[in-house]
Amino acid sequence: SHRRVLVRLPAWHQWQDSDGQRHNVDWVAIDTAQASRRAEAFAPDRRRQLQLQLQLRDLQ
Repeated sequence: SHRRVLVRLPAWHQWQDSDGQRHNVDWVAIDTAQASRRAEAFAPDRRRQLQLQLQLRDLQ
């Protein structure tokens, strides 16, 4: 199955990996299904899921 996962970010954005290292990035792939699963248990993740859905809708 296919999922839309691309969220474009400002050119100066940095991504922190699991080791705490920061990397300059211009895009990040986000698995929106993971946010949906976690949103069932955690309120902050529910808010993030709604933000992602709005961003993806705006890209279409």
